[in-house]
This record gives sequence, C-alpha cells and structure tokens, in this order.
Amino acid sequence: MIRVLGSIVRKELKDGLRDKRALVTWFFMPLFFLALMYGMVLFILSVQEKSQAFKLSVQGAEYAAPLVSWLREEGVTVVEVEGDPVALVNNLEEEFVLVIAGDFPGKFANFDDATLELIFDRSRNSIQGKVNRVKYLIRQWSGRIGSLRLIARGVSPRVANPVTVVDVDVANDQKLASRMFALIPIMLVMTIFTASIGLSVDMMAGEREKHSLEPLLLNPVSRELILLGKWLAAILCTAVILLITSIAIFFLVPTLPLERLGLQYEVTVLHLVQTTLISIPLICLATAIQLLVSIFAKSFKEAQSYISLLVMVPMLLAYYVLFADVTGGWQIWVPILGPLMLMEGIFVGEPGSVQEWGAAVGVSMAAALIVAAFLVKQLKREKIVYG
Repeated sequence: MIRVLGSIVRKELKDGLRDKRALVTWFFMPLFFLALMYGMVLFILSVQEKSQAFKLSVQGAEYAAPLVSWLREEGVTVVEVEGDPVALVNNLEEEFVLVIAGDFPGKFANFDDATLELIFDRSRNSIQGKVNRVKYLIRQWSGRIGSLRLIARGVSPRVANPVTVVDVDVANDQKLASRMFALIPIMLVMTIFTASIGLSVDMMAGEREKHSLEPLLLNPVSRELILLGKWLAAILCTAVILLITSIAIFFLVPTLPLERLGLQYEVTVLHLVQTTLISIPLICLATAIQLLVSIFAKSFKEAQSYISLLVMVPMLLAYYVLFADVTGGWQIWVPILGPLMLMEGIFVGEPGSVQEWGAAVGVSMAAALIVAAFLVKQLKREKIVYG
C-alpha cells in the first residue's frame, strides 16, 4: 500500500511540475507578500523622515524671532515667503504657510492672546503629518513660555496643570514592532491557502476536463488511497512553499532598517518551528477544501475561479484577528481562526497555552478529516466521475 501511495504522490508532483500554471501559483503569493512587506517598511520610513525634516514657509518671521529659533533648533527649515498665503497654498506653490501678524510682539509682551495662523489644505493627505508636527512644536514652545512666566512670578507651573497623566506602556519592543509586522501571519496563511491551488485544481478539475480521472479510478486501488495520495501531494507542495517563505522571512527581517524607526524586531528559529507546527492542520484543511471545490468544477478555469473566491475567507479571518485584538475565548475553537490566533501570538512572544494549542490543532484537523471523508464519498458518485 505504501508503494502504491508513493507512486500516486510522485505522479501528481511530476504532473504539477510540468504545469506552468501551477508553478506560477506556487510562488506568486509568497513573492508578492515579501515584496509588500519590504516596501511597506521603506514607505513608512520615508514618510517618517519627511515629517521630521521639512520646510516651513513663514510670513512675518521677524515678529516672532524666539519661536522661529525654537523651530530651527527642532530641525525645521524656516523659509520666509511673500505674497498672499491663501493663494500660495491653493496654487500648490506652498504646502502650508505659518502667518505671524505684525501685532504679535505687542500682544505677546502684554500677555494678550497672541494668535498664529497656519494656512493649509486639509484635503491633501500627504501634508497632514507635517501640519501636526508644526502644531505640536508650537504648543510645546507655548507651554515652555507659559511655565517660565509663572516661575518669574514665583508661581509653580503645576498650578496651571493640577492633574498630570503619566503613560505607563507595558508593551515591549517585540510587541510594538509586531503591529507593523502583522503582515507576516497574514502572509503565511495566504501562502497556505494559495500555494497548491494550481496543483489541487489540476488533480481534480483538470483530470476531469482531460478525462484522465476515470482511467485512474479504474485501477485496482481504493478511492480512499487515491484521494490520500493526491491529498499528500498537495500537502507536501504547500509545506515546501511555506518552509521556503518562512526561511525567506527569517533572512529578510534583519535586512530591514528598523533601527531608523526606533524599533527592534527579531524572527527566531523558535518562531519558525512553532509556526510550522501550528500550520500543519491549516495545510491539511486548506488542501482538502481545494480538492473538494475542484471536484465539483467542470473545468480548470471554473475551479480556479471558485477557489479564488474561497481564499477571501482566511484573509477576512486574518484581518479580524489583527484588528479585533482577539486574545482567546470561543474563537480558539473555530477552524482556521484558532490557528490564526496562535500564529499571531507566536510573533508577539505569546504563543498560547497547551490547552489552546490542543483546541486549535484538534478542531482544524478534525475539520480537515471531515472534508476528506466527504470528498471520498464524492469520488464514488458516477455523476462526479463521468461529469
């Protein structure tokens, strides 16, 4: 039986390697997500650097020399401009303009309400970070001036701020950085559900379309053994692609310029081992579902269309785990969702308890076996075999 099973697996893998359509689906999604992750970090880095070092156009800089000096000390390049500031912003000649009125020195000296006008276009999303930074720096300077005035009159600055909120952040560097790298669990799950699409579709819908499934089933081999061989071929294909993707992540993350973002993040060998273990039931379930969907399709393209829509389910569940901050409860008992929760916890440094692992692995594996049993029944139906 083992020799027959091995022959089926080798046959399906050889057919898959000959199919260029299957080869494209094997590596497209992992390469896409790896490029996306690298590009995302570089994009965030560029946005942060632009928001920290930028040009500030000012009218009337001579009326608020201390403020202008403070802004320059904070790394802001102050440039004086002339003309109508509203027109300059509307014509996109300037991103924003800080207008200091001529009466600012008098009001500032007499402790009146000295106002500044920051003219910008709120509809331009690209400048919102810079605008917020200018506002923050001005508020910070204004607060220091207010404290100095109180101290000069013998009044403690605490009088103006009777209540102080102290931030106590218990998140470590790994947790903070994991929010940025939340794409990793999503990427691994999508790899699991897309890596063997081409192979699974070809083994069922493709063989039905080419009328090669019927001769295969006429061999003196049980339907269960034939299905097991096809299933193992799809599992092996997915596992290899997932392993390659995990190794690529392991070597890619250290090359990212995270120190420029003030972050530290490490993907360890333990992370990869734990992720591989929790991925086993997901691989079994994903490949079983792909084979089941493919057997109901009349052609390769039809099956591929169905499975492409089906891939949206794990993606939506992955985003649910990411944005809902799911930490436990009934979700751990839901197939796909439970392993997803554990996978996210692995990269945060909280891999979960033994009970949670047992529940997630057991339920997802049981779901895979149920799908496989239903698939065997379908292989015994003449309507399925003969179309």
